[in-house]
Order: sequence, then C-alpha cells, then structure tokens
Amino acid sequence: MTPLLTLHLLGPPEMRFGATPLTAETISAKGQALLAYLALTGRPVSRSALAGLLWGDLPEESARANLRGLLTRLRRVLPPEMLLVERQQVSLAPEGVALDVSDFEESCADDGRAAEAVALYRGDFLEGFAAPNAPDFDEWAAAQRERLRQTALDALYRLAAQALARRNFEAGIAAARRLLELEPWLEEGHRLLVELLARSGQRSQALAQYDACRRLLETELGVAPGPETEALVEAIRQGRLEAEPAAPPAAPPAPAPGPPPTNLPPPLTPFVGREQERARLAARLRDPSYRLVTIVGEGGMGKTRLALEAGAEMLATPDFPDGVWFVPLAAEEQHDAARAEDAIATAIAAALGLAFATGDPPARQVRYWLREKRCLLLLDNFELLSAGAGFVLALLTSAPGVTILATSRVPLHLQAEYLLRLEGLELPVSDDATALASESVRLFAERAERSAGRPVVDEQTLPATVAICRFVAGLPLAIELAAAACRYLSPQAIFAGLQAHYDALATTMGDVAPRHRSLRAVLDASWAMLSPDEQAAFARLSIFHRGFRLDAAQQVAGAPPTTVFALLDRSLVHHLGPDYYGLHEIARRYARERLAEMALDLATLAERHAVYYLTEAARQVPALRGPSPQDALHHLQTDAENLAQAWHEAATRPLPAALAAGVMSMVEYWTYSGLFDEGERALALALDHLAPAAGPPLAPLLARLHAERAALLFELGRLDEMQAAVGDALHWAGIAADPALLGWARLYQGHLEWRRGDYEAAGDALQQAATLAQEVGDAALEGAALRGRAAVAWRQGDIALAQQLGRRSLERLQDARDVRGEARSRHFLAILALNRQDYAYAQRQLEPLLHTARMLGDRRLELGAYAEMAQVAAKRGDFAAAMDYYARERALAEELGIAFQIGSNLTNSADLLLRMGDLAGARANYERALALFREQGATQAESHVLAFLGLLAAFEGRYDDGEATSRQALALAQQAPSPREMALARSFLARNLAGQQRWAEAAEQYALAEAGWQHLGEPGRRLEMRAGQAYATLALGDGERAAALAREVADALAAGPLLGADDPEWVEQIVEQVLGRAVSQ
Repeated sequence: MTPLLTLHLLGPPEMRFGATPLTAETISAKGQALLAYLALTGRPVSRSALAGLLWGDLPEESARANLRGLLTRLRRVLPPEMLLVERQQVSLAPEGVALDVSDFEESCADDGRAAEAVALYRGDFLEGFAAPNAPDFDEWAAAQRERLRQTALDALYRLAAQALARRNFEAGIAAARRLLELEPWLEEGHRLLVELLARSGQRSQALAQYDACRRLLETELGVAPGPETEALVEAIRQGRLEAEPAAPPAAPPAPAPGPPPTNLPPPLTPFVGREQERARLAARLRDPSYRLVTIVGEGGMGKTRLALEAGAEMLATPDFPDGVWFVPLAAEEQHDAARAEDAIATAIAAALGLAFATGDPPARQVRYWLREKRCLLLLDNFELLSAGAGFVLALLTSAPGVTILATSRVPLHLQAEYLLRLEGLELPVSDDATALASESVRLFAERAERSAGRPVVDEQTLPATVAICRFVAGLPLAIELAAAACRYLSPQAIFAGLQAHYDALATTMGDVAPRHRSLRAVLDASWAMLSPDEQAAFARLSIFHRGFRLDAAQQVAGAPPTTVFALLDRSLVHHLGPDYYGLHEIARRYARERLAEMALDLATLAERHAVYYLTEAARQVPALRGPSPQDALHHLQTDAENLAQAWHEAATRPLPAALAAGVMSMVEYWTYSGLFDEGERALALALDHLAPAAGPPLAPLLARLHAERAALLFELGRLDEMQAAVGDALHWAGIAADPALLGWARLYQGHLEWRRGDYEAAGDALQQAATLAQEVGDAALEGAALRGRAAVAWRQGDIALAQQLGRRSLERLQDARDVRGEARSRHFLAILALNRQDYAYAQRQLEPLLHTARMLGDRRLELGAYAEMAQVAAKRGDFAAAMDYYARERALAEELGIAFQIGSNLTNSADLLLRMGDLAGARANYERALALFREQGATQAESHVLAFLGLLAAFEGRYDDGEATSRQALALAQQAPSPREMALARSFLARNLAGQQRWAEAAEQYALAEAGWQHLGEPGRRLEMRAGQAYATLALGDGERAAALAREVADALAAGPLLGADDPEWVEQIVEQVLGRAVSQ
C-alpha cells in the first residue's frame, strides 16, 4: 500500500510521506508550495497555471521549463500514483493525502465539532513559509491565510459562546483566551471572556479583564469600549450579573408550524459562486451573537443577490419563524437622521404589509411591532439612508429576536456590526480548461448562453472570456453586462471594445435597474456620494497605476489617511496588502476621466509622482548595500509598478534631477531581482530622451546611465552593445572630470574585455579602475576592480597572483561594508579552490555563500553558487548531486534571462554527461551552448565548447572531425591568448591525433598541454596528459621512457582518485596498458 502524504499546513508547515519528513533538504520551497497548492485546491491544475503561480514573472516557456524540473525532482520523492503528472495537468491522488486544512474546515462546518476545529488550528496557514520570487503564490497563500484565520476566529467565538450558553465556563474561558491570543483587539471576545469569568464566580478577574480590554483599545486603537461592554461591566459591578451553577443546555425552541412567511422575490437566474461568502453568512445569521451583518462592496459587486440567496437559505432553518423580509431602500432619497429613520421604518412596514396608526412616529411603531418577533430583515442599499443607522441600533435593542442583514456601499459604523466585505468573483489563474471552474468564468458562461441562446464559451473563446473577467476584476455586474453583449458580439470583440473604453459594457434590458445598466451608472452613483474633497482625492489617486501607501497618497495625491479610509469604506479604494491600497482598473479609468473634467493638472501630478517615488527609492540605497537589505528590497519590490511608472515619466519628460536621484536604487533593485532586461530598457529609454539636451551639465548623469547600462548588458551577454555603452560612459565621465565615474566605466570596460577573452586589455582597464578608486577612496570600486584583476590572473595562469588579488579584494569590500561584493569575492576564492582540487575548502565557502545569497535575495549570486557547488559534486564523483545543482542553476539562469550563464551551464552539464557516457545528451548541450556563445561574441567560451566537442568526437571514434574541432578551439584560445583554453584544446587535439596513430604529433601536443596544466596549477589534468604521453611514447617504440612516465601516474593513482581529470577512467586504462606492454617489451 502506498504511504500516506501528510500535510500539516496550519502553523509552520510540516510535510511527511509515510514516515519520511519532507524538509527543505528533501524538496525545495517551491516544491513545498506546489504540494500545498495542489492539496488545498483538491483538483487537477494545468501546467500553465502552476507555472504562472510559481514563476509568474517569467516568459511562459521558461516558467514551464522550471516546472518540469521541479516535477522531476518531486517524482524522485513521491511515487507516480501519488503525484499524478499528466501532459496538460498535475494533481495529487486525493485518497493518498491527509490534509489538516480539510479536517479543520470540515469540523468548522459542524457546530458540534467546534472544539475539534480549534484543536486542529496550530497557527496561521503556512506560518513562516515563503516561496522565493513567487508573488502570485504568496498572494494566494495570504488570501487562504486570512480566510482560515477568520474561520478559526469564528470557531473559537462559537465555542466560547456555546460554552457560556451551556454553563461550561472552564471550556468557554479557555476558548475566549485563545481567541484573544489570535485577535487581541476583538472587543466582542473580551466582552465574552468578561461574562464567562463573571458567570463562573470570578468577579475580580472579570473586572481585571475589562480593564485590560479598555487599556488595549485606548492604546492601540484610540477608542473606548462600546456601550454593550460598558453595560455588561456595570451590571457586574452592581451585582446584577451573578455567578451561575453549571447546568445542561436548554432545549431548543420548537419550530413554528409551517414555512416562515417571506416576501423574497424569486430568482430569475441561477446564483453562481460565492460559496465561501454564503457559508460565512449562514454561520453569522444563525449565531445570535451576530444580529447586525452588513455586506459591503462597490456597486455591481452582487451584494443584493448574495443577501437574497442568504435569506432564502435562512427560510429552510428554524431560526426565523416570523419570516425573512426583503426591504428595498434603493428608491429612497438621502435624509437627515429623523427623516431617514422614518423612511427605513416605512420601508420595513411596506415589506411586512403593516399599516401605521396615527399619532406615533413610524420608527416607534415598527420597533413595537417587532419587539417579540424572531425574523430576519434584509435592508438593501442602506448607504442611501445611512443617517438612519441609529434606528437600526434602537431596533436591535428593543427587538432581541430580530436580525438585520444590510447591503451597503459603506459600513453602518456601529459597534454591533459584522462586516462582510465583498470583492470580485474568483478569477482563473490560467486561460486553459481549468479556467472553466472559476466563479467569474462560470458566471460569464451561464449568462452568455442565456443571452445568445447557445453555448458561447469554448476552446476558442475561453482566452477572451478569461481576459474579460480579469479586466473587470471579477465584478459580477460587469461580467453580466459583457455576457449580455454576446447576443451580438463574440467575447473577443467584447474584450477589444472593453479595452478601448469601459462604457462598452451597458444594457437596455428592462428588468435591470437603471443604476445597474452600465458601469458608468454604477460609478456615477458612487461618485455622487462623495464630498467635494473626497471627489478631488479620488480623481488624483488615479495617478497610481496599481497601489500606494498612505504617505504616497498624501504626498502625491494630497489625500490624507482619513480620506483614503473614507474611500475604502465606500469600496472605491481597496486594501491590497499590509499598509497598501489601490483602485481597481475600471475605477481608476473613471477617476482619471473625472480628473480631466475637474481641470486638475495631470502633468504636475505625474511629475510629483515621479519625484516622490525616485526620491523615496534613493533613501533605500544605504540599506540595499548594507548587511541586511531585505526590508529595503521588499519595499522596492512592493512599489515595483509605481517605480516603473515613475522612471518612465522621469525618462520621457525628462526629469534629470529625479533620474539622478533614483538611478542607483533602481539599478540595485533590477540587479537584486534579476530584472536585467527590464533595467537595460529603462536606462536606454532615459538616454534616448536625454540625448537632445546632452552636454556638460548632464555629463555626470549620462556617464552613470551609460555605465550602469553597460553592467546590465554584460549580464545579458550583449557585448557589442556593451562596448558602445562603455565608450559613451568613458566619454561623459571624461567631460564630467569625475574620477569615480571614470573608475566605474573602466571597471565595466575590464569586464567586457575579460568576457571577450582579451585578458591583456582587461587587465589594463581594471588596473586603471583600481587606481582611480584609490584616488577617490572608493573601497567598493577598488574591491570590485581587484576581483576583476584576480580573474584575469587566473585565466592567464598566474594562480598565486589570482589568490593574492582575490584576498585583497575581499579585504577592501569588507572595509566598504559591501556585503554583496564581499560575497562575490568569496565566490571567486571558492572557484580558485575548486581549480586546485581543494574541494573541502570550496564546499566550506559555497554553502554559506548560498545561504547569504538567499538571505540577501541576490539571485545572481545564488546562480553562481549553484554552478560551483555542481562542479564540486562532479569532481567528487557525486554525479546525481551535480546534475541537481545544474538543474537549479539552469532554471534560475533561464528565469533571469542571463544568456552567458545558460551557455556556461549547458557546457558544464555536458562535460558531466560526457563523463557519464550520455554522448547524445552531451552533444545537444554543447551545440546549444556553442550557438549562445557565438551569438554573444564570447570567443574563449566558444573555444572551451569546441575543445570538448573535440573530446566527444574522440569518444565516438571520429578522430578527423575531432582534430579539426580541436584546432578551431586552439586558434580561438591563442587569439587572447588564454592559457587555460589553450591547454584544454591541446589536450583533446592530442587525443584525436593519437586516435589517428599520429604518435609524434600526439606526443608533442600532450607535452605542451602538460606544461600548460602545470603552469595553471591543475595536477589532475597534468597527470592525465602525462598518461597520454606515455601511451604515445610507447607507440613510438621507447618502452623504457613510456614506463617511467606511466609509473609516475600510477603512483598518483595509488595515493587516491585523480581529482580534476577530464577522463579519469581513460587514464587508468592507459597506465595499465602501458605498464603491461612496456614490461612485455
């Protein structure tokens, strides 16, 4: 029997397959995220959806490639009958998964199992867990976390309230205390705990709990306890609320005979979606602790329809024997408090069929009529009579059996009110067949078929349907208006029109209320409810394309927090995350139109936005370069869309001062996040628009922009463009007469020449950079230049100098407190250790380096760490670990779009495949790498690949081809010259010459290669060449010398494995053959 996959996702995640824990050492964070998503979703999910969820910022092909690699690794841990991987979709076998979230939700749905549910809630969903660089997953997890936390709070409150009703005070006190641990500011929880303590005879503890509640509310929220709490405490102080003995629960009241009366209108169309909201409403409406529930949402969100659905469900329960009554307030006008109260009372009377007597005010008569009734009132569109909220409070006080379910665009702002804030319907995560299960697409499909008289959503129209639902953010009214247009238009045409203008969504259907016949009508109604100041703030907030913090709203749009919160109450602003707010796209477009109508200066607003965000970003630079950049990086990543908008505005206007302020923080952000291509395009845009004004005043800015663009082009492998950028940077730095800027330009010039293999030119440029850095006292620049010089020395075969410069680089970067630069120098020292076969030292450097890269969020450094850890594993013979590291490196390199690193990965993994005997796999990788390096003009990397293609030809017995390929590699290596690539090419040229029995030429090349490896400090490869010499010397007839050469290699083999050799098995065979034949001669 297949072991059970056990997932504990409430609290810190714990995963186990059978008895085996699935930890970070077993599967990656994204692997754990995938399992959590599949388990909680409980259905097959398309590959494209999963790729978008975990790698949403990548091109689809790269994201899918990453997903394939992840699934391959997961299948090493989970059997195929557990992890069901199909061509188009992935799922978990439901019968083989034990999921605590499912048990928790099942228990919560049963009032009798509240205690069981509470015990299962170990903590928040995926507490302390994060999937790296997966914002879509994080957003999904945050939504689940909030939903499950709210469910847990509900269960705890029910448990405590049930215990109070049953006089099981000890259990109730425990539940209430845990409720307050999760939500310390919940006054209802404090009030419940106070009553439980008082009823159990703990009067002093009850009063102490009230004092704690009062202090907490005043300190944290600036409010006092509500009247219900004060009344309870006063009753305790006066002795009117006494301790009670334990007693069995009272029998429930007998249900009223026959169905409850109602005036609910019958639905004309099926209700689609909102399963979770319906469940929450049902739980609240049946709980006597919640007698005022308000569904809040913007116009067209489906508040009325949800309330009617909830009311219909309540008719099937015994809770409201005196009926469920729909009270429409939409036709009423705004009144003062007294008139509003009478208007509400009149609407209630009309719904219930009551007639007023003369004399008493309507509000008083309605309260009297309802004082002994147990009914549910659905007060629809309460925002029009919000001044009458006092009547609602009075009604709830005088009629304890009445429950009110209100719908409103704004809260009623009463202490007793429970808010259910309604957002858009569930959106699909992809546009494949799985999208059909999402709430928004289901609604569109049903309404479109009803309008057109035929099925509308199929394989061809599904992508456009998904696009419509996403564009309108799941707004039900907008979806229904779009679906109605399917009578005449295809979804593709509807979406095209919607992109042009949201007024494309409108209907003339007679059974649709005028206020809901177009999105504009909905928004006009919301606009009319705003004060002039709120209207101006709402219009100005349209400058933010997505979200904003409160400070940005005030500084850029002149909207203080009180105004933002007022717009939030009216559902025109939405809460996007912790301290982050925003407008839905349709509302933003509407606000932008209003901005134009109000003659507000959009250009000034856009400039203020650009200056604010680029100045704010500049403040993050010290933190980004310090030892703990995570918070600063998160700040920039959260503001990514605003930063892109600000940079575009500053670049195209142009605003030189704003660009100068923000360029370094933006470069740090792009580099940290691996957004090299995005950064290069942004810098090029600024340079294009600054070109007409180019001159000495702008020289420092132009030098910096060109230099940083060169650095990004280096990462992208676009060396010809980089050469031009370096030239421009040197030109403008010279005009600016700024030695620091000139030093950075020289540094990038050195990087360019190094990548091209011109090590002499690279060394000259890097030496100039180091000298300039010393002049201006820039330790970070000096450290980077020293590291570059060390890399040149390494390539030229001067290992001692490389080691010396590498250590000096590390010291200068430590002086500069440049944590990222320091980590890169440690990475280089690990490479040197790897080349001298000191694998233990390399491993000791690389493991903390990988940790540092992940901690800093430095994806480029993480990439390098994977590459070298793969090399260490390969050299030690742990091929499986090496291939795993290579797979991680390639996935990340493809995600970041670093072409040179992709080529390097293909080359190194091909070398390993060659050693493992997978010649076809090795050839495929070499050929892909060769194409990439040739495209970039990376000649020494090209030489390296050609050399190994020569070795591959020797393995296949194609010695003529191998000779020709090896000679091409040697010619390229000699251009630089590059001692390492020359030694490599000679090694494999000799192998092919020997295969053709051209022994004298082979012996000569073996000797030259041996000298090269000796110079480069690689003993394993030197002895490999000595073995080749022995074989060629024997073939030339000098058995005695051949034996002497072979014995030296044999002695080394006897001392341990021949570390660093390209083909150690061949060496062993050659030595055995030479010694055997030499003896026989």
